[in-house]
Amino acid sequence: MTYADLKGVSGRKPVSFIELVVPKCSRTYGSAPCTAAVGVTGTTKCFNTRHTCQDVANYDQTTQTMRFSSDRIDNLQGVGELPTFPALKGVSIAPTRLDPGRSLGVRASVTVKLNDFPWSDVGTDPYLADRSYDPEEQGTFFGKFIARLQYFENLQLFVHTGFLDADDEYQIANFIKREFRAYKMSGPSVAGDVVIVAKDPLRAADSFRSQIPTPSDGYLDADINDSTTTLQLATGQAAAYSTSNPWIRVDDEVMRIDSINLGLDQLTVTRARLPSFYPSNVMVADAHDQYATVQQCELFRDDRIDDVVYDLLTIWAGIDSSYIDFTAWQDISDGWFQNYYLSTLITAPTGVDELLNELCQHNMLLWWDEREQEFKFDALKPFSDFGVAYMNDAENIIGGSVSTSRDPRQRVSQTWVYYGRRNPVETSSELRHFQGVQLVADLDAESAEEYGERQVYSVYSRWLDGGQQDIALEIGGRYLAEYRDTKTVLRLQADPKDDAVWTGAQIYVGSRYYQDAEGASSYKAFHILEASEKFDKAGRFILQYTMQNTRTSGICAIVGPDTLPDYTAASEAQRRYGFISATATERMSNGDPPYIIC
Repeated sequence: MTYADLKGVSGRKPVSFIELVVPKCSRTYGSAPCTAAVGVTGTTKCFNTRHTCQDVANYDQTTQTMRFSSDRIDNLQGVGELPTFPALKGVSIAPTRLDPGRSLGVRASVTVKLNDFPWSDVGTDPYLADRSYDPEEQGTFFGKFIARLQYFENLQLFVHTGFLDADDEYQIANFIKREFRAYKMSGPSVAGDVVIVAKDPLRAADSFRSQIPTPSDGYLDADINDSTTTLQLATGQAAAYSTSNPWIRVDDEVMRIDSINLGLDQLTVTRARLPSFYPSNVMVADAHDQYATVQQCELFRDDRIDDVVYDLLTIWAGIDSSYIDFTAWQDISDGWFQNYYLSTLITAPTGVDELLNELCQHNMLLWWDEREQEFKFDALKPFSDFGVAYMNDAENIIGGSVSTSRDPRQRVSQTWVYYGRRNPVETSSELRHFQGVQLVADLDAESAEEYGERQVYSVYSRWLDGGQQDIALEIGGRYLAEYRDTKTVLRLQADPKDDAVWTGAQIYVGSRYYQDAEGASSYKAFHILEASEKFDKAGRFILQYTMQNTRTSGICAIVGPDTLPDYTAASEAQRRYGFISATATERMSNGDPPYIIC
């Protein structure tokens, strides 16, 4: 039986295990090319780790996988691998939480608690026979592991959750695998506990890890006045610059490199110049002192939003492209980000996460799916009736687990999208620093008959140039359509058999705790912001969801062929295409809601 089969079986036995992929050296101590020697490079042999290496020049890194389980699993490891240690005391996953249209949200993380234990060092010390001590009597597994490895940040950590089969045997098909990156390790404590905290791979985009552009170390080797066009750099520094990426910044002045003299370490420049898409591409030149930094800038020009995000992750944050289904990203961009062509000049090192958060305000969603080990890319978009899942009290929702609340903080009645930033050096959000602002308002929502107040959400876009009023208007319109009314936040628990529905999905939920005006249970459309697995107080393995209602003003459809029948005669599959209402009531002829153009 597979995980999909077992998750619906009563009495199944849930089990967890983790895999920690640790670096090790492939060399043999003292054998060429390793030149280490006891008494010369060290008093004892190394442990084939970088921290204990005595011949760093010939260190050759490979990896070793260590496994720790919540129950004894005998057939998990391969021949010649370390045993699976039943030392896993707990796994707590803090899942991704989406923040649609606003930011990257909350990143996924996992906290793993392990029990330290004595170990013979078999499989972890390649020179065990040469030691003068008994490893089972001296030290513990994790005490020695931390001392030998030292560099554990950013190690791959895989969390596996699933079920053993009827014979208590491990089968790979019975487990779901999640990937994280180690962040910190603490312990062993007095109680023998070791705690590893790991985060999703998007941590590589954090501002203190990844910046765009890379900080430049070139500087002026002499003062210049406001008309100097030849910049003298220090010896050897000119090679770091290029005319193919010609934009540089000195203090608050942007210049364009026209030519480079490597022999003299000189840059010939056009002073006080910006790319042509800025409202005025001429700045005011100024004098600059010796030692002023010559910072390389980074230009995006008419780039699709999916291309920008891909480059930020793979080039600037160093994330492996295998974690991205770029074809799926392109499909989303083709459908929901048509004409979102982005342009900006980034003139100072800026955190990749900061830029991604800005792009999220352009109707974009981006998150790490730890189960599929993939970065998901989506759009803030209307609810679609086609292919969505259903949950209800009778079939899916665990009794007593439902709670609802209203979140007025997210509601907006107006969106203001500022675009056409005049000067890329200026980071202020004042209107004077932008060429224009597009305002989208719903005055009915502000009236005394409805919410009785104005709530404004503002976007300050460095990415839209002065000619993109239509895109600024679309961004504001989509956001207002989604957040015009107070959101209802729904939390519920379900059985693992329903785990095909996960973070980012749209879903219909019907519950007696969510009623219509007549008090009857009704199905409402929701967007899943967060999904996780946990054990409840009774020891049951359950799913936990947090979701918020999403807009359902009509059916979002695509243009259909001329051969379609009339709406009333069309099948459900055919009704995925758009039909025009012929009635004055703006309803289809049978009373169904109309389609919308989105």
